Amino acid sequence: MKKLAELTPDKNNNLNLIRILAAFAVLISHSFAIVTGDVEAEPLRALLGVTPGTLAVDVFFVTSGLLLANSLSKKGNALEFIISRVARIYPALIVAVLLTVFVLGPVFTKLTFIDYLQNKATYTYLLKTATLVRDVGYTLPGVFSDNPLYNQVNGSLWTLPFELKMYILLFCTWYACKVMARSQASQFLKLGVLGITAVAGILYAREYVTSGGVDSMHSISRFVFIFFSGACLGLYQERVLISPGILGVALLAIVVSATNKMAFFFVWHALIGYAVVLLAYQSSHLLARYNKVGDYSYGVYIYAFSIQQALMAAMVDISVTHMIFYSSIVTAMFAFLSWHLIEKPVMKKKNLFLARLKFCATT
Repeated sequence: MKKLAELTPDKNNNLNLIRILAAFAVLISHSFAIVTGDVEAEPLRALLGVTPGTLAVDVFFVTSGLLLANSLSKKGNALEFIISRVARIYPALIVAVLLTVFVLGPVFTKLTFIDYLQNKATYTYLLKTATLVRDVGYTLPGVFSDNPLYNQVNGSLWTLPFELKMYILLFCTWYACKVMARSQASQFLKLGVLGITAVAGILYAREYVTSGGVDSMHSISRFVFIFFSGACLGLYQERVLISPGILGVALLAIVVSATNKMAFFFVWHALIGYAVVLLAYQSSHLLARYNKVGDYSYGVYIYAFSIQQALMAAMVDISVTHMIFYSSIVTAMFAFLSWHLIEKPVMKKKNLFLARLKFCATT
């Protein structure tokens, strides 16, 4: 049995594999709604009260909180944190939005090409979705208006503004601790993150109970709790035990609790962060080989929904099974190109830029 702190220095973990599986879980969940037009059509929703796609989003937020809190605490560099987050989110997103607005939109709109380009709503979508300042756009004029899930262009992107808010909240918490506590900043950061997690968890559980067991996907307390649960694990990693036995017990508890919606809600949220960490740091040379392939999860996430809607518009009678199959292939292609042509090159340039900044600061 090892402690998480002993394993985090090793970059050859299973986090990339977990994220790509989560991204495809979102794709699979959305396939049911896109084909049928019914957001309640996903089979597991009736059993769990949520879809695998919703659970996959939790996995994304846990891993983000884990990695970013650990990095910010150890490196303590505000400029590096900001530049890294901007470089990771925006270049690939902006390219995806531009392709959506100026390639996919004109092909699938009911309007004429000129009317589409002259419509104010086209540029409202462009600006809102590419900046994430407040929210994302959901519709483009005349695009997918005849689809079962009509008018929705890229329903997956709604979580990105929440992700951005979590980065800001974590950064502000760290910076406040750094300014006020100084020499004890790391200890105060741990306590601050733990406190935020506890408060958010209480508020989210209260919302769930008072709603009669209806899970609110868009609740800010949900995202704060999940993200900062991951952050807690990252900051308290010297106390987190990792072993196959504990992983087995955690996964068994989650599976058994699925027989009751309310039980599943509390067990899932209590254990998801720990379960992700346990899975991520189980030693497996076979699984870890995926890291050499690349990190395609973000590309899958930002392209899948629009591709599925386009396939739905082009293949009216497509089944859910065929939608999953065809959209997985096309989305994987776009994710591959996004990683190798945009994300990976940008991250390399970001690292070179930060190295030059550090060099200038020390000379």
